[in-house]
Parts: sequence; C-alpha cells; structure tokens
Amino acid sequence: MVVKQNNATVVNYLPDFIVEVLVETEQYNRLKQLLQYRVIEDSRFLAIKLIELGEAHPPLLQLAIDILARRGNFDHIIEVLLSKGKVIEAMRCINNQNIDKTSALKFLEVAWASNNRQIKYTVFTFMKEKYPKIFDNPTLQIEKYVKEFKTLFDNEEIEEAEHRFRLAKISTSPIPIVRSIELESSIPIPTMSSLVQDQVGSLPKNFRIGS
Repeated sequence: MVVKQNNATVVNYLPDFIVEVLVETEQYNRLKQLLQYRVIEDSRFLAIKLIELGEAHPPLLQLAIDILARRGNFDHIIEVLLSKGKVIEAMRCINNQNIDKTSALKFLEVAWASNNRQIKYTVFTFMKEKYPKIFDNPTLQIEKYVKEFKTLFDNEEIEEAEHRFRLAKISTSPIPIVRSIELESSIPIPTMSSLVQDQVGSLPKNFRIGS
C-alpha cells in the first residue's frame, strides 16, 4: 500500500522476489491481497509464473486464472484448464470466441481422456451444436470421435432419458423411474448440451475452478 500511496516505482525484479518469498512462506492470503490492491500489477508474465508455481501450490492456480480473467486472456485460461483436464470449466470460458478444428479436437481429446461417458457426450454435443461447420467437413481425427460418439449410448438409454426429461419439465414432484439408466452421472443425457449452453458463455465474475 505504501508503494501505491507514494507512487513509487517498483524495480522490475521486485515483484518476482515478493511472489517467491510469499510462496515460500505460504502466505497466499497476503499474496492475494497484493494482487487485488494492484501492489503487484497484473501481467501475463505474472500469471504464467503463478501457473508454474501452482503445480506445487494449487491455490496459486486460481490467482493466475483471476489475473488472466481481469486481462481478458480467455484463450490462455482455456489452455490452462484443458491442461488440467478441466474440460467443462474450459467450455464455460469459450464465450463467443470462434473455435477452429484444432481447438475443437483438443476439447474432444481431453473429454475422451476422462473416460466418462457423460463428459464425452456433453463436450461433443456442445461443440457440434455451437460449431456445426467443424463437423460438416471433419478432419480424420474429428471423424474418429464422431464414430465413437455414436457408440456411447444405445437407443434404449437415450429414449428413456428423453422420457425422464419430458416428465421432469411438466412436474415438480418426484418422478418414479421405471428403469434406471446406468450412467456415470444422473443428469439426463439429451439435456446436457442445453444445460451446458446455459452455463457456458461469459466467464462469471467470481469464476472459480471446479465451480
């Protein structure tokens, strides 16, 4: 605060030194305060530094995300989240950005690496609905996921999920389920893309990883 109040010039290497000291002493709240009050100015370099340190100190990753969000560096946020396997959170940061085939492929690769059918369905459906041109003339790599997507759920599972969703829309009371669909998630399959579409969009002001 003294630095700010006196408009003092901070030597270039001083912010790095302060970050290192606070991390070594695990004073994450103090570091967060310095960033919030802009004693240490936001920068892409600082965000990258915090991401690196975040490997050993997870709380710093959120600080890095906050910096990138304030700077509007959503592309970088997406890269960071995908590198951590957080594909759903990454989709929430897409906003109205254009996604090319290479980027779409990265989302699909991370989704398939999760070995979770629901996540695979969610990511594939969202991408296909939001960026249909990518799938109109898919690359060989994307075509592979198109074929695998068709085998995720059988027709009977999808039909029952659709039936459950229709009942849920017209009733607020508990719905008796005739037969449970054995899925990794209880979210009805056909509605996942619409649910994600509601959540995806601009990054929430207080966005938190895993939120």
